[in-house]
Amino acid sequence: MTAPSSWQVVDADFPDLGVAPVNASNEDGIDLVCTASEPSAPGFVDSCVITTVRLPEDMPEEEWFRTSTAQVMETIAGVRMIDLLGWRSRSGSAGLLRLGVYIDTSDHSLTFYQCSWVETHRYGRLRRGVTATFTCPTSTSPVTVPFFSTMSETLEVH
Repeated sequence: MTAPSSWQVVDADFPDLGVAPVNASNEDGIDLVCTASEPSAPGFVDSCVITTVRLPEDMPEEEWFRTSTAQVMETIAGVRMIDLLGWRSRSGSAGLLRLGVYIDTSDHSLTFYQCSWVETHRYGRLRRGVTATFTCPTSTSPVTVPFFSTMSETLEVH
């Protein structure tokens, strides 16, 4: 992903989240975390978190999109989905774009822009669901979400 030079990569090893970073064995987890160096609004720094999950070979993409959307709705307290749209990854894979809002534990209203798609690697033997979640304060979302959209056009899995 191409991010502005003012953004920085953050160590993705967050044991307190209960999610391990992705490693060479292609385990599920956080693949990349990056943040803006300066907050766009007091109390929150714009961020992007990319996660991957191994998918069964026989799971249709649409089923993963449904289950991953349900997971968002179940795990983020008070989340409100604003929009769900079809989307294409840079590799041409069909995907799903989610746009939503929620209030975090510090009472900040946050907007997320989330791109999900399925990547098939190496002769079709490894299928992974990839999700890139961009988050910003809702107050800055009219400017920041289009910026996230531009960043999402550069997402690639290696």
